Order: sequence, then C-alpha cells, then structure tokens
Amino acid sequence: MTDREVVAHDVDVTTGSNAAAHDPASRRSPATRLLRRSWHHMTRAASGIRWYVHELMGDTAYAKYVARHEVLHPGVEPLTERAFWRQRTDEAERAPVARCC
Repeated sequence: MTDREVVAHDVDVTTGSNAAAHDPASRRSPATRLLRRSWHHMTRAASGIRWYVHELMGDTAYAKYVARHEVLHPGVEPLTERAFWRQRTDEAERAPVARCC
C-alpha cells in the first residue's frame, strides 16, 4: 500500500475530514458495530424493565417517602425503614383495596 492510498483511506469521503483516522469505532467491522449497537439497546431495555419492576413492586417507596418527608417536614426525623414498612403493611391490611394479591 502506498502513502497516497493510506491517506485516501483515512480521509472521510463524505466530509473530507481526517476524523476516520482518529475514531477507533470507524475501524471496526460492520458486524462488530452491529453487535455493539445491539448490546447497547438490549442493556438499555433491560435497565428500563428493571426500573419498571422496582416501581411496580414498591421497592423505591421508602426513598420516595424520605425525600417527600424532607420537603414537607424539614428538621423532623423520618420513620426508620422498618417502621415505614410496618406502617405501610398495617395500612394495607386495615383498609384493603382491590388488588391481585
């Protein structure tokens, strides 16, 4: 390969810039780029599903309670996590609502 071919190969044809020579992603094969892009989309989807399940199951309820308590009652100590869940369970048993379980 001559020097002229190396320079022509490194220059981006659409923009005429030399960005391709400095971008490692541009030197990857199309299959590798496709796999990386697919992996990114799968992990992003899995992250969204994980967030949805945590919200649905109420795993973030205590953190939301503490944040809201600090806004509404500054300087007052919030319930401990154990007391919060006990109060929440007692309330659910005392006043049941239509639910699947």
